[in-house]
Amino acid sequence: MHKIFSYESKVMQAVLNLGYMILMNFLYLVCCIPVVTMGAAQAGLYSGMRHMNNEELDTWCIPAFFKGMKSGFKKITLVYAISLLPMAMIVGGFMLSLLFDGAGRDMPVWLSGAAVLLFAAWQTMLVIFH
Repeated sequence: MHKIFSYESKVMQAVLNLGYMILMNFLYLVCCIPVVTMGAAQAGLYSGMRHMNNEELDTWCIPAFFKGMKSGFKKITLVYAISLLPMAMIVGGFMLSLLFDGAGRDMPVWLSGAAVLLFAAWQTMLVIFH
């Protein structure tokens, strides 16, 4: 029973990794409050998770989160802001057509959802390859 609660046991390592993931996701949500920094926060989360899964690195993953967020801040924020404009236009056009037309006949619901998913996938791929 004592071996289960030792630091080197697989149970405690799983609990520790779960705690790190919860903490990094909380940091991601806090860093996403200003919408412009969403891309950089996503890069930080990806860097922290990658750092957490690398057994050769024996440091804490939270500094890796902020280092990844800082390293891609300028590039990813610029690309995210540029890609946010077409996404806002598509969603805004759909909302306006619903508001004034009542039925949204100008743009089907699935087209607006597909456009948002396409932009989200594109931004995720940019963050991964920063």
